[in-house]
Amino acid sequence: MGQSVTGPWFKIELLLREALVNGVKHGSHGDPANQICCHLRLRSCRITIAVRDEGDGFDWRAAGRLEIDESRPSGLGIHIYREYATRVRFNNRGNGVTLLKRF
Repeated sequence: MGQSVTGPWFKIELLLREALVNGVKHGSHGDPANQICCHLRLRSCRITIAVRDEGDGFDWRAAGRLEIDESRPSGLGIHIYREYATRVRFNNRGNGVTLLKRF
């Protein structure tokens, strides 16, 4: 039987996609001259996703305290990370995120 949409690979793809899209959209503002670094590490039953952009970063502490507003087209990234990742860690500047997912 096939993998359900709630299976681990769907969650991993969602986390990776969200981190990369946030880097492009918010970090580099869509400017192709700005780089986004992505590192993936797969070990036994876990994957680590690390994404960093060249942007100014953001206050992830304050953003993580905001309530979800489903009427907005953006602003759900931190909530997605927390829902689907086993561990979420931002760098101090707020232009890098590391996501650990156990499966």
